[in-house]
Amino acid sequence: EAAAAAPVAAPSPPPVDPAQIAAGHAQALASATSREERARALAELIALSRASNGAATQHIADFEKNYDAMKQTLAKSAWWTSGNGAPPPQAARWMEDAELLAAQGDRPAMLDMAFALGQGRSARKDRAAAVETYLRAMAISAGADAFSQRIRLSASRGLTIVLNAIVEHKDAEAAARVRPALQANADLGAAGMKYYLGLFNECVHRPADLNAAREWYRKAAADPAWRAIAERKTELLGKWCPRPVRA
Repeated sequence: EAAAAAPVAAPSPPPVDPAQIAAGHAQALASATSREERARALAELIALSRASNGAATQHIADFEKNYDAMKQTLAKSAWWTSGNGAPPPQAARWMEDAELLAAQGDRPAMLDMAFALGQGRSARKDRAAAVETYLRAMAISAGADAFSQRIRLSASRGLTIVLNAIVEHKDAEAAARVRPALQANADLGAAGMKYYLGLFNECVHRPADLNAAREWYRKAAADPAWRAIAERKTELLGKWCPRPVRA
């Protein structure tokens, strides 16, 4: 009998070009209309960059450079600085880019996003989300390097502004949402969070819980940096709460 013919090997697929894969994701990031599709594209580029794909690293750098260039113009506009006037035409796309970068842990973008949420520069005003974003930026900036220190300082300032707004406007919904995060930080020793928990109990919650407020002020006063303001607020317990500044 004739010997069986040897099977013919299937042709090998062409080698995958890493640069071409990265280019496809970069194109989606630049041109897709769906936020979800753009988020996936950026996540893929970041994963490729971490796997030493040089083309992906360059595409990410270009995306961040474009974001920063747009910020140079938008951050000087009256819309951004004071909330006056309509947003510039490119603002919506820039804010979406901020959201995409912030979701991936880009700390400057997180600060931009937190400011936008807290001050109503994004599509929505969400003070609780702003607080959460500032706290997250601070949590991932625990290093002693100068950049991390600047991020913590900026986030701390922004956080204080938003927390004051929650108290001044008696934003009970935001206060309820952020309370667990503030409590967690207070339990770790953050005196400022203890003070604001006191303000929440006294000035935001209805009915006010003055006993709880007094206890939080007492805990905040144990920190020398917060002693004067916490003790002064205890003296005024039930008599005065911050109000929005009228122009």
